[in-house]
Amino acid sequence: MKILITGSKGYIGRNLVHFFKDCGFEVKECDIKNDKEQSFQNLTAEYLEWYDVIIHLAALSSVEKDDDIDNLIETNISGLNEFTKKVGKWLECDVNRKFIFFSSCFVCQNEKLGNYSISKVLGERIVQKNTNGKGIIIRPTNVVGAICNDRVDDFDNGHFLCYK
Repeated sequence: MKILITGSKGYIGRNLVHFFKDCGFEVKECDIKNDKEQSFQNLTAEYLEWYDVIIHLAALSSVEKDDDIDNLIETNISGLNEFTKKVGKWLECDVNRKFIFFSSCFVCQNEKLGNYSISKVLGERIVQKNTNGKGIIIRPTNVVGAICNDRVDDFDNGHFLCYK
């Protein structure tokens, strides 16, 4: 199985990359931390054809200045909209393909939502619309994984290994 992971240098992304590679899957990483040209927004429909599963983690989560709001909208909303239009067509070509969108538990808050949470609420709607309801949405609440801030630890007799 061939898996594309966007946002592969974030905490969840790094853990998923290691997990799937350890399981023997072919994994392609896509993250702007590697190269600004590696943005998911630059991926073509032809490029996506190679994959069986796309796990979309890429998003801006920190908005502290007014300029950052423009970047958040461009990435988390406009960029996602254009990307999932391609993904929707990709899904139509093969019923076995899977698109997994990582949202946030913050979309369920009853209090006033922050900019990031609002972008995730809109992101879920965009994914559902552009994939004709075929996109899988995950709202993680408390993520714990093998990679722990680039240190190496051994927990529970090797069941939890943190990679450098």
